[in-house]
Amino acid sequence: MLVRIQENQIDLNEILKFISDGDPGAEVLFSGVVRKVSEYGEVEALVYEAYEEMAKSTIVRISQEATEKHNLRCVAVIHRIGRLFPGEISVAVGVSSMHRKDAFAGCSEIIDRIKSEVPIWKKDVFPEKEKWRD
Repeated sequence: MLVRIQENQIDLNEILKFISDGDPGAEVLFSGVVRKVSEYGEVEALVYEAYEEMAKSTIVRISQEATEKHNLRCVAVIHRIGRLFPGEISVAVGVSSMHRKDAFAGCSEIIDRIKSEVPIWKKDVFPEKEKWRD
């Protein structure tokens, strides 16, 4: 399992290489990208902050639970912190499994749970204001 919180850009090839074990059957890679426009207006940047130790341990737990539930072979999760600009990847989740249904379900569960359970906070930066998200 690969789990990391980092400030530098995410290398999707690193994740693909990590989850490939030569005979997975299925590999799924999800990347979350900073939007140019949100429901509140044009986005200049997003600022991510995390309680890093707890965030990492929570992602590990979520990944372990998804691995057991969906028969995953490998899981890789990298989440960025700091100031990100439109078009940059903020989070990436890669999984491999013997079957595509398990891979898709596992990847979806992991990213959904990261968004709802992990202590990572996001602030939208707009031309005229800034807004912290729930």
